Amino acid sequence: MFKLKPGQESFTPVEGPLARRDFVPGRLYKEVPPGTEGRFEVLPDPDAAASAAGPAMERPARSGNRRGAVEAPESGEVQ
Repeated sequence: MFKLKPGQESFTPVEGPLARRDFVPGRLYKEVPPGTEGRFEVLPDPDAAASAAGPAMERPARSGNRRGAVEAPESGEVQ
């Protein structure tokens, strides 16, 4: 990911594969126009960082019971 460095003004390239796209301070970009790399800071890609960390751990579902409460059997019988 790329972001314009502080103090860089917005610009719109007129040639190349990214022609007519606006590059504005504060926005993140996946690619930058060739020859303008020095105007941008390189940021870590959040999608790549998440996939490198592996699958997300799921929390177990919380029951509506309080801590230490015991659920009654579904059949209605008391044991």
